[in-house]
Amino acid sequence: MSVNKTPIKLLYVEDDLAIQEEMAEILTFDYPDLIVASDGEEALRYYNENHIDIIISDVHMPKMDGLCLTKKIMAINPDAVIILMTALDEADFIEQTQQVGTQFYVNKPIILAQLEEVLKQACALVSSQ
Repeated sequence: MSVNKTPIKLLYVEDDLAIQEEMAEILTFDYPDLIVASDGEEALRYYNENHIDIIISDVHMPKMDGLCLTKKIMAINPDAVIILMTALDEADFIEQTQQVGTQFYVNKPIILAQLEEVLKQACALVSSQ
């Protein structure tokens, strides 16, 4: 993956530690200020403690799922840029992401080219804000 080295601060939220480690290694190449969380509660705490530009979050996680996390972040910052990831049925998932107000989603298993394209769009949105 090679989006561009950028000062964008990314928060990656994934409860599956094997996936988390693999994706963190990939994402750190282009986003050296990457912050990683294992659940929604931890992610919300990191979001409140740091200036986060883009959040990439799994949907199904313990303690607080990605949809609830998105609602809480959007209540704090309605302009937040959030990418949700899931293995759910696509039609149901798209509807859920629209209901919580997120602009982007990626289906699992993650295809790196698809994630790279979504990240480019998300970075462009951040730059325009």
